[in-house]
Amino acid sequence: MLFDLFVLLTADLYFGYVITHIFTYHRIDVLSQTGIGFVVGIIVSSFSFLFSRTALPLTKLHLYLHCAVFVSAGIDLNIFKKKKNQVKTKILTIQNLFAILIPFVFLCYMFYFGMFYKELYTKGACYGDLPFHLNIIS
Repeated sequence: MLFDLFVLLTADLYFGYVITHIFTYHRIDVLSQTGIGFVVGIIVSSFSFLFSRTALPLTKLHLYLHCAVFVSAGIDLNIFKKKKNQVKTKILTIQNLFAILIPFVFLCYMFYFGMFYKELYTKGACYGDLPFHLNIIS
């Protein structure tokens, strides 16, 4: 179950990053694009699950089909972006990589224990106030 969650969040992150990179190119840095892209990816993913569950039951096949669609759409958008001859942004340094990786792992951890505790119990949208609590902590 944790691996499935990691695959889903990675597909959402990639798709959201590509969308955000297309619209905010040369306006904000890569870390901000990644953070905004993660939120965009989760929102679009939630709505697509909401609309697609009427046709497909929520199974692991549905999850992997959803991830494949998001990754292939992200690759297509990335190819479209490169055809517009946009110059690449800076390559990530180790500090930037950790600045992206540590919150991603923390968010996966929070999703896992908030939504899939012991792989038996699921809750509703319990992560909706997570940014509020993280803001209080910081």
